[in-house]
Amino acid sequence: MLAALLRQNPRFHADIESPLAELFTSFEAAMGADRETAILLNKNRRANILRGIVDGFYRDNKKPVIFDTHRGWSARIPTIAELYPDAKVILCIRELGWVIDSLERLHQHNLQQPNATLGWRSGGTVFDRTNLWMNSNGLVGFCCNAVMEAASGDQSKVMLIDYEHLCRDPRAELSRLYEFIGESPYRHDFKEFFFESQRFDERMGLPGMHTVSGPVAWRPRKSILPAQLFHSINAKNFWR
Repeated sequence: MLAALLRQNPRFHADIESPLAELFTSFEAAMGADRETAILLNKNRRANILRGIVDGFYRDNKKPVIFDTHRGWSARIPTIAELYPDAKVILCIRELGWVIDSLERLHQHNLQQPNATLGWRSGGTVFDRTNLWMNSNGLVGFCCNAVMEAASGDQSKVMLIDYEHLCRDPRAELSRLYEFIGESPYRHDFKEFFFESQRFDERMGLPGMHTVSGPVAWRPRKSILPAQLFHSINAKNFWR
């Protein structure tokens, strides 16, 4: 939803997650000390190669401000700061019980189709699925650990945006964001907007995963998770 709003600004590029963070990490590994040619790579050359990946990926994009959306970046803030001192990281947070609730709703809407978030596994209970999502390498567990690490680091580089706050007062939250990144305010439309990534979502086995539309509003609902499970997950909301 945040990306859908930000992309209204003609200066901004924002989309679903890009492959850039994974390419970045793969090249880092390829330049590791365990490789025969590592002796030919000094610190400056490695930095130039990593910058070249980022610059090459966005070379055809003419927007002055790029929001590259990938959960992996929140675990790489020291590296980002070293390569791009002016870069900032927006950490999107939401109560974990509701994150799992949303994933379970998507799963139940697509029961006949295994999906990538569960490693293409089918069957099992909601407790099994939650364990997969919440483990340290899972879709949610990795994010939680990475955000916790980022939030305890250099505060000048990171900003937290809470989903509930964004829904209740999107104008105030985007005003904070603009101030944080040093951009002039823009008049966003919080009522009429629509975004989807149908091909990507179908490839993931979760049609509709990235579909969002206006108006922005806070809509309370009852969780479909067992109460004990929901409350145990929410105990991990470290920012509270």
